[in-house]
Amino acid sequence: MPKNILSSVRHKKRKRAFLRWILFFVVLIFVAVGIFWSLFFIEDLKIKDVAIETSSSKQKEILGYEIDRILSSKFFGVVPKNRIFSFQVEEVKDGLLSKFTNIETLEIERTSLSSILIFAKEREPVAVFCDEDCFFVDKSGLAYERAPIFSSGVLIKFMDKRSSEISKGKFIMNEEDFNKILEFKNKLEDSFSIKEIYLEDNNVCKFYLEEGWYITINIKDDVDYLFNNFSLFWEELSEKNSKDFEYIDLRFGKKVFFKWK
Repeated sequence: MPKNILSSVRHKKRKRAFLRWILFFVVLIFVAVGIFWSLFFIEDLKIKDVAIETSSSKQKEILGYEIDRILSSKFFGVVPKNRIFSFQVEEVKDGLLSKFTNIETLEIERTSLSSILIFAKEREPVAVFCDEDCFFVDKSGLAYERAPIFSSGVLIKFMDKRSSEISKGKFIMNEEDFNKILEFKNKLEDSFSIKEIYLEDNNVCKFYLEEGWYITINIKDDVDYLFNNFSLFWEELSEKNSKDFEYIDLRFGKKVFFKWK
């Protein structure tokens, strides 16, 4: 057989073989897509039960509504999110924590092919922070939820006189400084009743007492050092009536400045 005819026959065979492989892979892809798509119609793989554990019945209701909304939505308007294999745990978790700033920690577990369990721990307020609006603040210094404007009571009230603005979901300051203020407050409360705490620029913090005067500190200073200076100063003036003070300033090391009314 002439070489050119033999070459042509071989070429046709290779072409037919190539086309068969292409057809095989196309069919394989269609079968795989069909099997994958059919999974969305298997009822046993549909998330039907959502259990939520949290300390607040209101928060449980709100989370339940949000989860229902997520499960009823679809990826790209086509793929349902209410199947156990298409339910993106980390994505849902991050979204809920971002939306509900009053939740401190949240865990989501797949407990079966048709159920999930959600654990939500709410933040506990340790103070109320007021700028133009008031917010509950947790131990980390996060202003996580709007609060009614009220005078100090169970929770100490912070008044912001700084040039910066704080909004919901923002930290009023770094956690270390915030806890230093709370620590100094706790030490003072062994002997005094604190009405409000004022935050000012340049790390200035003022503790206004029920007696009608205030104590000024620099929040970057060591708490034990500050309180020791205050205690020594107070012992020296123990014969004086505290109501006679206008202020005591502890920002200058061992030198304590004060003013009588």
